[in-house]
Amino acid sequence: MNITKLSGLKSLTIGSSILTSLDLTGQTADVLNSISIKNNELSELDLSKFTGIGEIECTGNCLSSFKMNDSAMPTIINLANNELKNFPINFDMSRLTRLNVKENFLTPVTLPDKPAGCDVANFLYAPQKEYRLSLSEVVCNDDEVDISELAVPKKGITTVWNEPSFIWLQSDGGAVPLAYYTTPVVGKFVFNKVLSGIYCVVQTAAYPEFTETNQFKTTTLTVTESTGVDNADVGEKTPLRVYVSSDAVVIDAIDETVVRVISGTGVLVKMMKVSAGKTVLEGIPKGIYIINGIKIIL
Repeated sequence: MNITKLSGLKSLTIGSSILTSLDLTGQTADVLNSISIKNNELSELDLSKFTGIGEIECTGNCLSSFKMNDSAMPTIINLANNELKNFPINFDMSRLTRLNVKENFLTPVTLPDKPAGCDVANFLYAPQKEYRLSLSEVVCNDDEVDISELAVPKKGITTVWNEPSFIWLQSDGGAVPLAYYTTPVVGKFVFNKVLSGIYCVVQTAAYPEFTETNQFKTTTLTVTESTGVDNADVGEKTPLRVYVSSDAVVIDAIDETVVRVISGTGVLVKMMKVSAGKTVLEGIPKGIYIINGIKIIL
């Protein structure tokens, strides 16, 4: 939406209009004080030139980028239900009396500490959307699961540094026994059992609202039996294309790589080395499969 002809606005409200972009270039830096863009489809909100902004209500969008002016001193920020992975801390948060960043992709590391002037009850951060594991949703039981980027002390709502703890849970909510995995480094895990639908919960005194139904948790992971093939030597992470042709699975790899075919129930159906180029995998029954993290329907 282009509102450049409406210059000098003090307040701007746009609700439920399927708005995907917003051009604020015609607005005055120290005049625009309030902006409310709720339930639209904005992917970014750049307020970096606005020094006088006081209230920001942009819930229910698709924001993955949010920028503020270094000199801004807002009192209310509500960015709940977006797709933010980071929150800017370049501006003065001392006057903030309410901050709502629930239902984003923020983590206990990327969440801001509680603003000094904001009561705990008005600092809303839980729940967050599930933390997306960077690896395939299916791994072998000798693969390393690395979420160590979450192993960072934070103050959060407290005045001291708090170390996080990691708890792996099964699909029924029961804890994965400690004997089922090792932790060579804090935040890194190697499993030694076949497990299905497990996920990790991160707890910290810095953000105590991450409990019960508001747990900070990862997406689920299935651990299958290792075949003993050394994937590091054959470039398992080599990019490849997977598709179905004439009722067969076709693997199109740039280089030699290891291919894992996992059934929809988490069972390792086939594991083999393929050469560069196209390889046809025949004899695989119809169904849903995950091949090196790529989901296909045969």
